[in-house]
Amino acid sequence: MAPKAAAGKKPIAEKSPAAPKPKAEKKTYKIYIFKVLKQVHPDIGVSSKAMGIMNSFINDIFEKLAQEASRLARYNKKNTLSSREIQTAVRLVLPGELAKHAVSEGTKAVTNVGEIFKKYTSGKLPLAFKSIPAKDDWEHRLYLTEQDNWSPNAVYQTTGMAESLLPI
Repeated sequence: MAPKAAAGKKPIAEKSPAAPKPKAEKKTYKIYIFKVLKQVHPDIGVSSKAMGIMNSFINDIFEKLAQEASRLARYNKKNTLSSREIQTAVRLVLPGELAKHAVSEGTKAVTNVGEIFKKYTSGKLPLAFKSIPAKDDWEHRLYLTEQDNWSPNAVYQTTGMAESLLPI
């Protein structure tokens, strides 16, 4: 007599070998580290191990700045990080002269967007600019770019982009 299968139980199906998952791209700062190195010392290279250490260092600093900025926003009962929290976090986390240079470079980067839009005539908007209206403090960010000095085409393109984001 053949053995009876347990009531309500199905036979276990054989597992097929799983297809290998594609590896997620890791975001790194390596290209930026290399560009800065070449600006400072064009004749010097860097090993992959040293590059990995530098990348880890930048990730650690980024994490510390993000934590401090988040803490400052919570202290001030804000739900959104603004440039003020970031700038204060930089001053608290980085030592003396390095903090001054970091704040200066950050301010210069934001001002650069305004300079680009003074000269803008046609073509695609810079990718970084397209993310501004999606942020909670987009009015403040636009203010920092000195939109009063933008070219008419920059104003037109920006208005069209912002209008498409408005709820119907």
